Amino acid sequence: MGNVGSCEYKQPEPVYVSAVFTGVLTGTDDPQHVPFDRVLTQYPSGAWNPDAFEFVCPKAGVYLFSFSVRPEFEHAAALHLMRGNEPVVSIFADKNDGNAGTSSQSTMMDLKVGERIWIRLDDGHNVGIRSHPKSPSATFNALLVHPDKSA
Repeated sequence: MGNVGSCEYKQPEPVYVSAVFTGVLTGTDDPQHVPFDRVLTQYPSGAWNPDAFEFVCPKAGVYLFSFSVRPEFEHAAALHLMRGNEPVVSIFADKNDGNAGTSSQSTMMDLKVGERIWIRLDDGHNVGIRSHPKSPSATFNALLVHPDKSA
């Protein structure tokens, strides 16, 4: 609790997740979740579902999301930040000839409690991503920037 002039305020509880993928994922005949396998930080506990590789909204409000990827060698990258089963923003990166950089995307969304956000790799054997365990380049971040006061 703080005091500004004669007004008291309570800092809202934060919500955040930062996770990385530390391997190689190549496309198959079906789209697939990017298996972010290492959670760097999260609050509250349970905001990240490690079995489904999804952010599960614990508090209604406006969230900032970002993700980054690097194409696998001899593959392109085609990924989407998904809200449930609907794509919101995408990354399309050219085939990695050995000199590919990291591509990133971000967006803000107003979410309700329980909504699921995840990253989908498109289907097809020509797509894939890679990330090194000691220096991950595939990242996912979520941050509550404005809680819904009516919820």
